[in-house]
Amino acid sequence: TYSVGIKEDFYFPAKILTVNEYVEKSSGGNSNKKLENIETKISFDVNKAYEFLISNQKENGSFNQELYTDWATIALMSTNKHQDAKTKLIKYY
Repeated sequence: TYSVGIKEDFYFPAKILTVNEYVEKSSGGNSNKKLENIETKISFDVNKAYEFLISNQKENGSFNQELYTDWATIALMSTNKHQDAKTKLIKYY
């Protein structure tokens, strides 16, 4: 099990990545070995992303230096929610 994030872009929180043991799957009497197909589903939680942005917003509306205020602004302005955070951004700009 690994904790995975993008350190260079200061993307936190990291996600947990679990690597499973190699599984051989036999196809009956055939001596050829096949790998079992493992389906991976990746989901992105938009609400958690907004919560992350808002938790890093300064009182004056800007963001910590690890985040880029312009990109955070684009993200926050793309929703009809989080009016307080949006108002802070408008006053900052």
